[in-house]
Amino acid sequence: MTGRSYRQVVRRVEALASQGRTVETIGTVEGHPVHRIRAGSPQGSRLLLTGGVHGDEPAGVEAVLRFVEEDMDPWLGQVAFTAIPCVNPVGYVCGTRENGAGADVNRSFESDDVPEVRLLKEALEGCRADAFVDCHEDWEADGFYMYEGPRQGRAVGPAVIAAVEERASIDPDSGEESEPMSRGVYEISPSWGRQGLAPYVLHGHAARACIFETPTKWPLEERAAVHRVALDAALRRWTGEWAGG
Repeated sequence: MTGRSYRQVVRRVEALASQGRTVETIGTVEGHPVHRIRAGSPQGSRLLLTGGVHGDEPAGVEAVLRFVEEDMDPWLGQVAFTAIPCVNPVGYVCGTRENGAGADVNRSFESDDVPEVRLLKEALEGCRADAFVDCHEDWEADGFYMYEGPRQGRAVGPAVIAAVEERASIDPDSGEESEPMSRGVYEISPSWGRQGLAPYVLHGHAARACIFETPTKWPLEERAAVHRVALDAALRRWTGEWAGG
């Protein structure tokens, strides 16, 4: 056990209701609620945001929570947000990549055998987002990098990398076998199938998707902050495009 408190996550999520966010429990896993947070203009473009699919990557959870708590307001007139800050609460508490049954949630979306996957699939039923962002960490990385899909349309990756580089380093080599689409940006490849959360969402629930990766060796505060820089840069590019700019 890590001593990491999921109850603290729950308290922060529940407090959002007093800030005008809509907070829902989409289900429970081993007694831990999984929350969905909604906010923004119903007429706006739609962004889906997730963190904590791997329980040993707490920076994604922290980044999503802080974005919803502190960073969301300037965008509420243009974007309808749906955020699920912690996909894998048991893994988060235990500090494990996998869930309580030893399953890697991010390799399980081609079946319905994993409870976290079932909850997300039910929560996403009928959902169609303009963009999706999933926040991760990489214990082998030396800097920030990301994945993006699909290739068509105006890529957001270079703008995200440029914004992050003003604050932090870009990973020189993510260990990916494929060549980057551009510096620090790799493809969400069709060869992945639909077993991961991002390709699953990209296939049926979002027009485009990004996975942000920060290095675990950075302090948690820095990892969470860089995720927020990346998300802000992506939103600036996307909202300009959605507005016809």
